[in-house]
Amino acid sequence: MGDDDLGTENAEAIEIAEITEVLSNRTMRKVMFGVINDMGYFSEIFDIDPYANAYFTGRRAYSVELVDKLKEMAPDKFALMITENW
Repeated sequence: MGDDDLGTENAEAIEIAEITEVLSNRTMRKVMFGVINDMGYFSEIFDIDPYANAYFTGRRAYSVELVDKLKEMAPDKFALMITENW
């Protein structure tokens, strides 16, 4: 294992710890849920206007990436966030 591998593993461990810390706070879980909701994760995003559709599709795509990351790195905290705010 090279130094680059250790740096990548360390960066990932730090990111997991940071996400877990953020989602450990009830207020931050509420804020994060609001961000995900505002980005259209739970909504139908289609719009007949192609520019609006592209905008909403881009926002939702980022929210899907964010949710995937939260689920992967802190699944128990993510489930708690959904339960508290749904």
